[in-house]
Amino acid sequence: MNDSKAPTSRQSPTMPDDQRTIPITKGRPHLATKAQPPPSFFDRRFGERRKPLPKVPWGNIVWPFAAGLCLGLLAPEVSRLANALGYWGERFLFPFSLLAARPEFGSSNSVASVLSKIALYLQFPLEGMLAMLNLRRHIPLRRTMSRLALLHLAAAAMLWLLDRPHIR
Repeated sequence: MNDSKAPTSRQSPTMPDDQRTIPITKGRPHLATKAQPPPSFFDRRFGERRKPLPKVPWGNIVWPFAAGLCLGLLAPEVSRLANALGYWGERFLFPFSLLAARPEFGSSNSVASVLSKIALYLQFPLEGMLAMLNLRRHIPLRRTMSRLALLHLAAAAMLWLLDRPHIR
């Protein structure tokens, strides 16, 4: 058997295989792509559509809204408990009712009081509805809860910014 390598149909007889590769991928064959180029914009947009996800059972979706309704009915008691936690307790749990009562939004004291009560009672049912819609779109519960926590943190940060003394 002859030790010299005969050129195959892929190799050029004058150029070794290493020199024919792109310099970026030389020695790293996992970076060389052999995939087809992406379809054109028209094909991506009007071609084959994404297949719909399977429907989620109704019981797995509705429970956040039901829990939000129950917590909405108990909101004044939860507010008193959060107030007992100190300065930041109510600001993290009920930032929207505190934001509705702020004088910076230009409403009178009576309107601000009513808006604060409305926000107090509607906060948990609206958050339950938001969680229900996220779960319906197959977003995991952990990601849904982190979105709600981020919403609360953003409102608490807004309260913190409004409470700071204005520096000129």
